[in-house]
Amino acid sequence: MKIEYIFNTRVKINFFLFVLAVIIGISVFLYTNNLLFQLKNEEKNKMEIWANAQKHLIVAENGEELSFYLDIIKNNNSIPVIVVDSLDNILTYRNIKIEKFKKNKNALEKFKQSNPSIEIKLAENQKLYLYYSNSILIKKLTYYPIILLIIIILFILVSYLAFNASQKAEQNNIWIGLTRETAHQLGTPISSLLALLELIKLKKIDDNIISELERDIKRLEKITERFSKIGSKPTLKLE
Repeated sequence: MKIEYIFNTRVKINFFLFVLAVIIGISVFLYTNNLLFQLKNEEKNKMEIWANAQKHLIVAENGEELSFYLDIIKNNNSIPVIVVDSLDNILTYRNIKIEKFKKNKNALEKFKQSNPSIEIKLAENQKLYLYYSNSILIKKLTYYPIILLIIIILFILVSYLAFNASQKAEQNNIWIGLTRETAHQLGTPISSLLALLELIKLKKIDDNIISELERDIKRLEKITERFSKIGSKPTLKLE
């Protein structure tokens, strides 16, 4: 009953830890996704403003004050962005190592797949296209739920292994206690048998019977001695 009670208690604790870890993981995952959605919308709005500023710089008339639009362009220090014409010729860029970008033939296509393009309409038949990739912050947050999931799995695995190890240790301690108690309880009848054997010897009963009794008692003594040593630290002896 004690073993069953301990087992049931540990199962409940382990199940509680598992449920708690899952709840925490789901909560953080949902919160991170919501945060990512908000950040992506914010970056989209920034890129629309950036595209508008770029348009004003291109179509500006002589004497027009452009410092405001230049500040908008310069203040983008985190979002990689490229402006191309209808033939995919790169006209301007920001936060990109352009040399490496041009060496990779598929770089522009991958860049286009990151987010929907923003159209910059200059004239009736003249359009430019702005493409942007996610900032480093969004990329880090994208991997955060995966890292968190790995940590939760490791936590559950370690908890499960610790639970099993603790359970086995508890069971071993119980069995050690039972064997030592058995050895202790066997000591009394063995002493009685030894005393009875001495009485039989005095009455000079058949020696074969006495020798058989002596062998059986010695076997019981060996068994008792072995039981009493279970769980004890082994000692090395030189022969």
